[in-house]
Amino acid sequence: MKILSFIAFILFFIADTANAQNNPAKTSIIKQTPITNSLAPILKLQPLSFEFNKQKNNQQDLPTGIQYGFSTDEVKALFPGIIISENKLHPSGKNQFVSTQADKVEIEKLIPFLVNAIQQQQEQIEELKKEMQLLKEASAK
Repeated sequence: MKILSFIAFILFFIADTANAQNNPAKTSIIKQTPITNSLAPILKLQPLSFEFNKQKNNQQDLPTGIQYGFSTDEVKALFPGIIISENKLHPSGKNQFVSTQADKVEIEKLIPFLVNAIQQQQEQIEELKKEMQLLKEASAK
């Protein structure tokens, strides 16, 4: 059974690698730049819970209940490229519509910054471990 799982994994890996190499979007990339130093701005983000005012915006298709996210103004100041403006049409009477515009955080675009922040923290942890080991060795003498 383990051998079959291993073979399935290898086949999936080979197929996935072939797909990545044949992906036309990948060949359209002009410039790749590593993301660095994202820990400081990530630490400035304030996670929020909030609820939409359904009475005020009853024509809009807003989710109910508690939502989780970030202030779009705060995110725009720290990561301007991950905010998009959405225009939506909402009924406002018979055959009439009102257009509303709202900023939205594209949460999935935060992931590379979060990964880099974790990597930076791991580097700090490793440095602290080395320092601690040196201090332990020095105090043992």
